[in-house]
Amino acid sequence: MEASEDARGDFALRAYSGPLDLRPGRPLRFDFTLLVTPFKPLDTKAHFTRRYYHAFEPLKKIAAAGADVVNIHHATPVNPYINYPFLRLKELKDYIDAAHRLGMKVKIYDTVRELSNHAPEIFALRSLGEEIFAPGPGGGPAWLQEHLGGNYIAGWYVPKYEDAAVINNGVSRWHNYYLEGLDFLARKAGIDGLYIDDVAFDRTVMQRARRILERRR
Repeated sequence: MEASEDARGDFALRAYSGPLDLRPGRPLRFDFTLLVTPFKPLDTKAHFTRRYYHAFEPLKKIAAAGADVVNIHHATPVNPYINYPFLRLKELKDYIDAAHRLGMKVKIYDTVRELSNHAPEIFALRSLGEEIFAPGPGGGPAWLQEHLGGNYIAGWYVPKYEDAAVINNGVSRWHNYYLEGLDFLARKAGIDGLYIDDVAFDRTVMQRARRILERRR
């Protein structure tokens, strides 16, 4: 493999497979990956000196453990309902404000893969047919069966909070709502970022989410 640059700053890459025997009827396959997006320099010192606490706990306990970033999942007192972190806003903000006073940052779990049945918008979204909620066999927790009937996919369920989620479709208008919600949380609750274990949206939505957090936080 060799690369060259001309006077205009254009690059040419030439890749060779090496000697090959060509035989009739035998396919040849050449797999390659191009990473053409400009990369930003890494601040490795900041990255590797950051310490995460991966649970909702009293802040004094977290500080004693030496952590400076707290990841708050759902099914916790300040974020009880999956992907709908708006119903305990005061409690969430109080916790984040206290963390900031101790020099900590706080991230919350919030994505679009599924939505809690506690979301007041759930019936409006259901009225849009299969645009927001993915079609499926139904079933799952009793609340979903009694209120949604059928043609949905049951998601995460937390008995403690009676939190029954329904699976969302791919990219849809709900992503715009999600991003506005993220902006709201950054402004009103002071979240410093997101903890996501499954990115259920595309690159464009991720870029928009990053811009919101950079602008607000």
